[in-house]
Amino acid sequence: MPATNEAGDGARFSLGCEGTANILGELPGVVRYFWIMRITRHTEQELVVVDSALGVSAVLFAAFLPLFYAATRPGKMGALFGACLFLLGAVVSLRKTTFTFDAGEQRVRWQGRKVLRVERGIIPFSEITGIGTETTFGSNGSNTYRLTILTRTGLIPLAYTYSGNQERYATIRAEILRFLNLEAPAPKARAGQSVSSAPAIDEASVRSLLSQGRKIDAISLVRRNAKTGLTEALRIVDEIDEKMKAPQGGK
Repeated sequence: MPATNEAGDGARFSLGCEGTANILGELPGVVRYFWIMRITRHTEQELVVVDSALGVSAVLFAAFLPLFYAATRPGKMGALFGACLFLLGAVVSLRKTTFTFDAGEQRVRWQGRKVLRVERGIIPFSEITGIGTETTFGSNGSNTYRLTILTRTGLIPLAYTYSGNQERYATIRAEILRFLNLEAPAPKARAGQSVSSAPAIDEASVRSLLSQGRKIDAISLVRRNAKTGLTEALRIVDEIDEKMKAPQGGK
């Protein structure tokens, strides 16, 4: 009988680990579905942007359960370490931001929730100068992004975390700009260059990086987007930097 019990425990542990492995295999797709910024409401009067990792937290907690169950069995305490990692990830992922752009009230109401912390605020439309894209550069060469609201006094991130889905962020950014009537101006052509061939410069994103003191990242962003050399990228960034330092309303 004891041998049968051990076999049964081993089978249950194997099934629990197999279930956890299946969850891990599906995790990248689940992350892409749940942990991504999205517009949940868009009318003439209101635009709501939500960034939430609550779905990821639920998946990590589901992965924690079979490992925790396995750790309660005799001689299976090794699974406790893995269970704790999943539980920690589930707790850290408990974060969400909601930004409501209200055309009637001409202001943005926002709220952010993290573990043991809730913050909120209001931004008048008159204080918003644009929507920027923050970029981080990983050691493996991959880039991640998040959107920010650019104001006259600084920037406010629309999310706590960064994501690698650049195209989706670009789409959301363009939709917010249209709602705010802050369409990005067409790129200016240099002397002897047609407007159609002028490089596409995301000036709002460059401004966002410069305001954080990340000039090197701003140059890298211009080089990548405009497909230009270091000297030209440095010239473009310096011009934007000079415009930012110029007095408001000055000539």
